[in-house]
Amino acid sequence: MASSSSRTLCSLLLTIVVVVALQTASVAAAIPTIDWLLPFEGPKTLDANVGDTIDFEWGIGHNVYIHPTMDCNLDDRSYVGDESPTEYTFKDTDGSADGTKMFFSCDIGDGAHCKAGQQLVVTVYSSDSGNTDAAPAMTTETDADAGAGAGAGGTMNEAPMETDVGTPPPAVPEVEVDVDSSSSNCNNNMMILGMMIISSMMMFR
Repeated sequence: MASSSSRTLCSLLLTIVVVVALQTASVAAAIPTIDWLLPFEGPKTLDANVGDTIDFEWGIGHNVYIHPTMDCNLDDRSYVGDESPTEYTFKDTDGSADGTKMFFSCDIGDGAHCKAGQQLVVTVYSSDSGNTDAAPAMTTETDADAGAGAGAGGTMNEAPMETDVGTPPPAVPEVEVDVDSSSSNCNNNMMILGMMIISSMMMFR
């Protein structure tokens, strides 16, 4: 019984680790490279988290600015870059729990490109906002679920019925389960997965 509980706990912990890893990778890869061209046929709005990086790529004749006015007005604009590729990494001050909007534009021709539609609004969420929309849903089947599924129509191997009532069934040997060994294996697996997640998070930074 103790061994079964240990295996179930280990499976649950492994599931949590895998889900966190997938969410981290998904969020980090959620922002596509922006083809910063005119006419602009890319997305008009995007969601991002603090720490994410957005990349703008074009041939010639474009630049990237941030407009606090949230329109093509050039007042108080912030320069991002004028050579392709140009990238911008969202800082803590850019995001909030409810999401803070940022207006990116191309200002070639004193804002003519912006007015022609070369603009993008990104909603930036802070790291503690729990924005996991891009993370894939994941379901796992526990030992209890597997048993319920078999009872609802699944197939399970059953022991053959004894036909010779005069012959006693052979004694079933007792099997000792090394709970400490099972727990040790679980801990080792958790350490390995933890190291893999840390490596993935560093790669996506």
